[in-house]
Amino acid sequence: MRTNCVALLLLLLGCSSENRKFGEASAGTSGSAGGRAAAGSGGTSASDAGHSTAGDDAGASGESGAAGASGEGGANSLGGEGGEGGEGGEGGATEGPPALGQPCSSNSALACVGSAQKLRLVCTSSLWQSNGTCGVGENCDQPSGVCRAIVPECKDAAAGHSFCAAKDTVSACGEDLVSADVVKVCVGTCAVVGASAACVPATCGDGKVQSGEECDDGNAIDTDACTSACKNAKCGDGVTWASHEECDDGNAVDTDVCTALCKNAKCGDGITWANHEECDDGNSSNTDACVTNCKAATCGDGLVWAGKEDCDYMDPATPQLCSRACLTGTWAQWPMPTSLSSIATYDTSQAGVVLDKVTKLMWQHPLDANTYTWAAAKTYCAGLVLGGYSDWRLPSRIELVSILDPTVAAPGPTIDAIGFPSTPATFMWTASPVAGSTTLAWNVEFSSAGTHSQFVTSAYRVRCVR
Repeated sequence: MRTNCVALLLLLLGCSSENRKFGEASAGTSGSAGGRAAAGSGGTSASDAGHSTAGDDAGASGESGAAGASGEGGANSLGGEGGEGGEGGEGGATEGPPALGQPCSSNSALACVGSAQKLRLVCTSSLWQSNGTCGVGENCDQPSGVCRAIVPECKDAAAGHSFCAAKDTVSACGEDLVSADVVKVCVGTCAVVGASAACVPATCGDGKVQSGEECDDGNAIDTDACTSACKNAKCGDGVTWASHEECDDGNAVDTDVCTALCKNAKCGDGITWANHEECDDGNSSNTDACVTNCKAATCGDGLVWAGKEDCDYMDPATPQLCSRACLTGTWAQWPMPTSLSSIATYDTSQAGVVLDKVTKLMWQHPLDANTYTWAAAKTYCAGLVLGGYSDWRLPSRIELVSILDPTVAAPGPTIDAIGFPSTPATFMWTASPVAGSTTLAWNVEFSSAGTHSQFVTSAYRVRCVR
């Protein structure tokens, strides 16, 4: 019986050798016509009329997994079944959006949990884990996974919110609110319209200098460097430029309340303020023609006008009495006659002069033959050099009266004939003006021992004194 079985086996092997194309199962090769088992499919070979077919959906490979091992073919047999193929491998894990506890593929990588969030993630051991949260005023930046400051215009806003990033630029908040993108550069200017920003036509006051504008500081303030009309502030524009001008009345008149230099009119600025100042010479001298209160110098103002007045009768510092003419150095300060011993006596020992021993005044004698107007008389005496003296002057009214002799009857001359021989019986000028007048001055008449007011343009004789 064993012999028969062996013989049968040998017979079968021989048949298989002669008929290799039928019934052969090869490991790792695809099934083909003639009954091959399909490699890697893992299906059971089925012999049908000498052909094998792959099993349906048996051992399908997992997604992204390696292919299953090839099934080992069964023993050769005529019309026999092929061996089973190996099982397919498992598919690999897939990465979704970063989320706490989800898989990640790159250790130490940083990420954020969605847009406009504060939670940060770090990839550790192939899983996303917490990396802390961003502080107040910060969000996690998705491209970098680090905390960045929220753009001020994007605080409490949504991604895409538009705002004016510059006077002419519209920008929009990024996804995480930590960045902004330029949306549009305006031809005019950027303005907030409702809750969003938009480009609007250029106008004065929009902060952008356009054609026809000298400046544009974006406000309606008239008193700064750029007026509300978009003109550069300047003196004379009628608007007072703060911290630069004291005033601005919009004109070039220097004599009103605001000068052409945009300074408030004041005494001492060198400009006579109409209806407020009599004069203004721009200095602090009280001895010239215009005193420091911007009044014209005058006799009786208490100030000595240099070159015009010898004294001022209202000046408390004047060491001696001063006539109301302010043109003599002193009044005649002699003792008043109280007895015959005080009667005038004269010294005529020096040629050309007569000294009054009572008043101590020295008089010119003999007289100049010419007549003079009041002004010319003062000039004549001031320039006289006589008896070795050059400080001669026109006498005041009381001084000239002091040499009258009222005991002499008219027609005179009413003067001491021994002290002043050959004196004409005529009018002589004094330095005293008539109070309150600019056209009249006093003279003394030596024919009747009287005094009279005369027009200063009249011409009379002169006797100088010192």
